[in-house]
Amino acid sequence: MKKLIFIFVFLLILIPLISAYTFTWDFGIMTQQQNECFEFPAACDNCTYTNITILYPNGTIAVDNEPMTNPTSIYYYNYTFCDTSTLGIYPVITNYDEEEYLRAYSDFNFFVITESGYNIDEGNATTIYTIVLFFMVLASLFFYAFFKNKGKFQVKWIFFIVGYIFFLSALSLSILALRDSLVNPSIITFLDSFMAIAFILFWFAFGLLFVMWFLTMLQTILFNKKKSDKMKYG
Repeated sequence: MKKLIFIFVFLLILIPLISAYTFTWDFGIMTQQQNECFEFPAACDNCTYTNITILYPNGTIAVDNEPMTNPTSIYYYNYTFCDTSTLGIYPVITNYDEEEYLRAYSDFNFFVITESGYNIDEGNATTIYTIVLFFMVLASLFFYAFFKNKGKFQVKWIFFIVGYIFFLSALSLSILALRDSLVNPSIITFLDSFMAIAFILFWFAFGLLFVMWFLTMLQTILFNKKKSDKMKYG
């Protein structure tokens, strides 16, 4: 009963964790990779000027009401912004006038800087969630087999190692997906540290299992040799 409770608690804690990211993506947002230049477009008919203000995620001013360029004769303006080392949401304000109406206007937009620059759509998010959930179920089955197996010690721990591999696969895929929806560097650092500790524990367990198998094999070889010598020499 205690083993079943452990499996239930394991799923209860981890499934909300891996499913949470499906609700954190904003679809259709302008997204750019960290440390890459971002070209912000704007269109304006009969404008005498079009200026842009860009704020950093912490609210400080990155670009202060600078004019946008008009590379063609059509009503298209753009501004290239390259100071994108900080992850997060950058508010953008464009100020312009329309000569025909003799009035000034302001538009508010924003773009997001992530590590990869990708904006995962809803279909891909569902696919990732399904794969992660599948790995989680496999991990749970192998952990359950680990607790239920009454055979050899080495065989028992093989179930644990394989289950842990599926668990790490699910965790890695979840964190990779979360990195592009989280813009807080502290949270990203925590996730990286958590993954590093998980992999250290994995290699420790794998190394321990290898040592156990090696010693068991050596013991078997010595036993067979001793048995053979006994039969040979009496």
